[in-house]
Amino acid sequence: MLERKFEGIKEKLTGFFSIHNHSDYSNIRLIDALNKPKDLIKHGNDIGLKGAVLSDHETLAGHIKFIQAYKELKNSLVDDFKIGLGNEIYLVKEDTVEDLQENWKNRIENPETKFYHFLLVAKDREGWSQLQKLSSLAWERSFKTGKMYRCPTFKSDLAEIVQGGHVMASSACLGSQISQYILRWSEAAMVPNNEKRIAYYQNELHEFITFCINIFGKENFFLEIQPSHNSEQVTVNKTMFWLGEQYGLDVIATTDSHYLTAEEQEVHRIYLQSKEGDREVDEFYATTYEMNEEMMYEFFKPYLTDEQIITAINNTMKIHEMVEVYDVFQKTVIPHAHIKEFESQHLFSEYYHVYTSIEEFANADNIFDRAYLNEIEKGFVEHIGFDVDKDYLQAVLARIDLELSEVSKISNILEDGMSQYFLLMQEIVDTIWESGSLTPAGRGSSSGYITNYLLNITQVNPLDYDLPYYRFLNSERVGLPD
Repeated sequence: MLERKFEGIKEKLTGFFSIHNHSDYSNIRLIDALNKPKDLIKHGNDIGLKGAVLSDHETLAGHIKFIQAYKELKNSLVDDFKIGLGNEIYLVKEDTVEDLQENWKNRIENPETKFYHFLLVAKDREGWSQLQKLSSLAWERSFKTGKMYRCPTFKSDLAEIVQGGHVMASSACLGSQISQYILRWSEAAMVPNNEKRIAYYQNELHEFITFCINIFGKENFFLEIQPSHNSEQVTVNKTMFWLGEQYGLDVIATTDSHYLTAEEQEVHRIYLQSKEGDREVDEFYATTYEMNEEMMYEFFKPYLTDEQIITAINNTMKIHEMVEVYDVFQKTVIPHAHIKEFESQHLFSEYYHVYTSIEEFANADNIFDRAYLNEIEKGFVEHIGFDVDKDYLQAVLARIDLELSEVSKISNILEDGMSQYFLLMQEIVDTIWESGSLTPAGRGSSSGYITNYLLNITQVNPLDYDLPYYRFLNSERVGLPD
């Protein structure tokens, strides 16, 4: 019999889109991965992938870095290289945190109380918003067991939040509910006269797969196989094709990447054991690195047919086709303050011809700009007044004018009125004082704005101490202050 070689199937492959990858952001709960988001993209492109999804363990924290890296590398990537945003959640069988915590304490009596891995991938911006909601709920319900925070997702969460076909899912790794039930079914089948236990696991598998199909639809739910010689993974891989036939589901190949190359395996092992001591890592993590089609083929060919391997790799391109490349960036939103009824006093009207920014705010169409200047005028009367040295008065007005000029420029850049921010801060500080409490220490550079002083946000006149305005806020460094 001729030895099977990759060249025999190469022409039948349409590409590999790698949807199961971890970065060092997965280390939030437990040390887990070496990859940097940027390296996953660069190395994936170098070895011929059609793209990669970042799917860290219950966190979306790396997504911004992943998008930024993609933008930075875009011109050096192959034309059809895509990125996707995902999350490997912990899906539990229990319906409440109380039941989950109680069962976990008594897990010897409740061996099926586990935090099953389950992979979600957003198709588009709306799908990513749904991932955000799910992740927020998981962290709100988190609790600590030993050294680790557990962040459960309930099935009811998926049913409620995943709507409209914007999210895809896959069965994930050996830690998934499907994989674990396959293995228990396989173990039960080795015991004579164990039909009842076998039927139990078959029924549990059926109920869970049916649940997933009902939530995601067959076109958006996939069964994962992963390259490995591990006996449990081999059992799962073989069974996934049978399940795919039974339920009309596509099988996909994934690599569950925790480090980049095979050469980094030892470094990764040392890293994982650096805090956990005797943590067993060799068996599962031996093949959890970024691979291309040829690398995966060498692991799969001893026990899968060429047709199965081709199908599992090519099916990833169905996900590639469905995933949109989108940005989660949104412009800064400035919250509105409550405005008290007021009437513009035009206190500085005789100086409008000199200080044009003051005039701009005095006659602005934007009510927040006019309210902002009105509060500045009230503060001027309270703290300074016109009975001061003329040179000092001009210095005060010039400083107010300069700061308003910067606020105006920043408003134009942000396409929103920055004056709203100062009015809101004034409202917050006033509320704290009125409650009889003390305001906490704020950003030190805020004392450089005389307008903050006039609004009673700060208690220091910057002109008395020659404090610069630009360290707090200026149009060359646009953004909301801390």
